[in-house]
Amino acid sequence: MIRYFLFILFFPTSIYCQFSENWNNNTFNSIPEWIGQTDLFTINGDSSYLYLNAPEGVSSAFLFTESKAIENAEWNFSIGLDFNPSSSNYCMVYLCSSSNVWDENTQGYYIKIGDTSDEVSLWKRKSGVDTKIIDGRDKILDTSSCSLNIRVTRDDIGNWVLYTKLGETEYIKEGEVNDIEIYESTYFGIYCKFTKTRRDKFHFGAISVSGQAYSDHIPPKIEQHQLIGGAILVLSMSEILNSETVVEKNVKVVGCDVGINDISLDEDLITVSFDHKVCDAENGAIRLSGFEDVNDNVIRDTIIYYTYFKTSRYDIEISEIMVDPSPEVELPNCEYVEVYNNSGHIINLDSYKLIINGKSSLIGDYILETSAYVLLVSESNFDLFDQENKISISGMGTMTNQEGEILLVDNENKIIDAITYPFSDLSESFKSEGGWSLEKKDLNNQDLSSCNWGYSLDLKGGTPGVVNSINKMNIDDSEPFVRFLSFIDDNNFKIHFSEAMDSSVIWSTSLGMDSKLIRNVSVDTIFLSSINVKLVDEMISNTIYSINPSIDITDLAGNSFQNSYTWRMGFPEKMDSFDLCINELMFNSSDGGVEFVEIYNRSNKMINVDDIYLTHLENDMPDKLFALNSNHQLIFPGDYIVVCNDTAQLQKEYTPIIKQQLIECDIPTLNNDGGNLAIVNKSGQVIDYLQYTEDMQFELLNSFSGVSLERLNYNSRTNTRNNWHSASAESGYATPTKVNSQFSDGQAIVKKDWIWLDDECFSPNSDGNKDYLRINYKMPEVGYSGTVKVYNKNGIPVQILADNILFSSEGFIQWDGIQSNHVKAPMGIYIIYVELFSTKGDVLKEKLVCVVNGGTRK
Repeated sequence: MIRYFLFILFFPTSIYCQFSENWNNNTFNSIPEWIGQTDLFTINGDSSYLYLNAPEGVSSAFLFTESKAIENAEWNFSIGLDFNPSSSNYCMVYLCSSSNVWDENTQGYYIKIGDTSDEVSLWKRKSGVDTKIIDGRDKILDTSSCSLNIRVTRDDIGNWVLYTKLGETEYIKEGEVNDIEIYESTYFGIYCKFTKTRRDKFHFGAISVSGQAYSDHIPPKIEQHQLIGGAILVLSMSEILNSETVVEKNVKVVGCDVGINDISLDEDLITVSFDHKVCDAENGAIRLSGFEDVNDNVIRDTIIYYTYFKTSRYDIEISEIMVDPSPEVELPNCEYVEVYNNSGHIINLDSYKLIINGKSSLIGDYILETSAYVLLVSESNFDLFDQENKISISGMGTMTNQEGEILLVDNENKIIDAITYPFSDLSESFKSEGGWSLEKKDLNNQDLSSCNWGYSLDLKGGTPGVVNSINKMNIDDSEPFVRFLSFIDDNNFKIHFSEAMDSSVIWSTSLGMDSKLIRNVSVDTIFLSSINVKLVDEMISNTIYSINPSIDITDLAGNSFQNSYTWRMGFPEKMDSFDLCINELMFNSSDGGVEFVEIYNRSNKMINVDDIYLTHLENDMPDKLFALNSNHQLIFPGDYIVVCNDTAQLQKEYTPIIKQQLIECDIPTLNNDGGNLAIVNKSGQVIDYLQYTEDMQFELLNSFSGVSLERLNYNSRTNTRNNWHSASAESGYATPTKVNSQFSDGQAIVKKDWIWLDDECFSPNSDGNKDYLRINYKMPEVGYSGTVKVYNKNGIPVQILADNILFSSEGFIQWDGIQSNHVKAPMGIYIIYVELFSTKGDVLKEKLVCVVNGGTRK
């Protein structure tokens, strides 16, 4: 905070000055010498008068002569006006002027004779502003002509008295005032303002001026002071100082052990740089002494007071934003940001910065009281809001409707608040179409989610500059968790949390990782939601490093970290064909549901998710590539990742779900009746490819909507009908991030040399438990082809599983219990008859017995 103090005290000296003018010499060059528009005036030495004699087309005229009198001074002069003065015809006599040209830079005192009030008054001009300081009697000049004498006195402490005498009457006091704001004089002058008919109607009699010039016996004083960032003190002095007296010993911070690095003088400005910031104080004091001006006047011992405290995170916080003002409700159609002082201290926002999506704008001088709101709005839209608590922001950034970030930075370039929008899980409604602001519920809760932010309930569409319509206590009691880890390079990785964390409790020992491996950890200073971990040595290839943050880590509300999920980090390797596979596909989601793709890492590599793309193949060539993300996450051997365009909705649909394995991104369009999908790298190399159709679903299902297609085995071929099956009813018809409900590892006991069943009994009721019959085979050699048929106990064929096809060297065929008439096989015993022929003429025949049990799915 900045406080300003003005100490005013002056002392006169005695330098005698005087002049008189009787106009008995017909030239302007005699003593006193007059300068200015002398060609517009005439001196009549016989009558001892100065006359205005201006030609047509001229509307003003002036004369000046040198005069330094101002202390214990007296000014006497007479003037005649052959007309009734008005706002267009009047006279001004400059008693004290800093210039011989009267303009906005001139400082001084003057008598104004005439104007609309027909009075004689004393005025002051400073910094271009004219102020009446003695208001004379009205209407004393309200006659067709007037002749008057004027006397003005000023003593050595600034007491002014104005007298007038009309005709033969006695002097009458018009008023008195004390004014010492201007204390020097250089010129005396007269000025006439007139119209065409009054250009020769002014005349002036004798003038006498006596008094003393200003001489500096006034000690210097501090007119303003500013404490910048707690470490730099700037003093604005009343006059130029003797630089030899501007030394460290003359500045002392009271009650605080602060040294001085440097002290400098630039004309009337003293800059003091402390070796560190002053102590926090409501009424801190700095003692100043010993400074001298160039005339050896010594400053009185002076104490200036300051209030300073180091602003902390969220002392000023963003409390409301209007991201999309159109279509407008009742508020102006423009964006705005509202901030709130939550510090308990008065704060000056001068030199604070508002940064919107990377565009930085300065906030001007504004005192924000405690528990007060202020509206930040662009310069062009400033006048659209009626309230007084608003600040015009020049060059204010634009809030894009989809997403963005807003930062508030203090005058020490320290982040005070930072938000990203849209806020997670914010429910969709008609308000999302625009015209409604987003408000913060609990100003003591810094959780950036829909739990603490929502659309305004005010019927105008928002509450700019006042208490939020959804303001209420909303304590953050949710547990923080790790969202994901990012690989940066051989020595560095980053941990991303679900919300802002308390950086004071994050140490290398709290990461659940061998502390000998860690060189240091550092918290992201903007959003406080991630930490960078730097390792001592480079990560070793094919080595997985485990990270399991401890409960010592808390969010800003003190909620402990309870994440039981063990995170891992390692050095990623280049992805190659067959390293990843499509493991589950939801291509026909239910109403309101989400389509998704599940990917499984069947390699022994750690793979950077940034290298993975999804696409369609057109004529065996990749179409548009869809990147999974750019967070540098890793997918580890044996892990799943599920990608979709709305992870929040997916979590609502399927519980439990491992949210750490979800990635939100755009994915290729998945047609309900069929299509294809490929995993590729950025060069378009195909890693895995699936041609899917609706016919691959379990055909007895009443509906395929909301039923995912699951891969039965990671290591079996992707494009074979036998390796896919509908997810079970018991699993909710999908298993994102979990082992597939229809998964089979094919590790059953081999009952025959070359062909066998996983299990002889199965129940095709879509409950996820033995829903299909798996017929495994391993050929003596390649080149066998043939037929696989299913017979009932009466020897009648009910289904053909393979009809004269070429078999792989090993694999499996599945029967889902559906007969060729598309009816579920009744419970009972069935024969699987296999007959194969090799190119050499060898024949393989086998009969396998299986049992269908359980009823049809209800």
